[in-house]
Amino acid sequence: MEDQPHLLLFGDQTVETLSSIQNLFCQSRTSTSVSRFLSEATDVIQIQASKLNAAERKRFFGFETILDLAERYESQQDPDDLVATVLMCISQLGELIM
Repeated sequence: MEDQPHLLLFGDQTVETLSSIQNLFCQSRTSTSVSRFLSEATDVIQIQASKLNAAERKRFFGFETILDLAERYESQQDPDDLVATVLMCISQLGELIM
């Protein structure tokens, strides 16, 4: 029998990303998998953001960690859809890893 492709669907995409990411950071203290995921996600987003032009790069606030990005995003009066999508994906994938 041939292997069937796997498809991963995320449910509710209105998840509260800041609290979810805060929870992931708490879990990362005891989970090497979550810790590694958050570290690698931070690296990838920083690398990709550095490739953007100056105006687009400002959308990511020059963050140090994913938690830093989430906290800065949460304080914005005019939230950015791109950053919201990135944070939502990280929180959902992180919870899957947990």
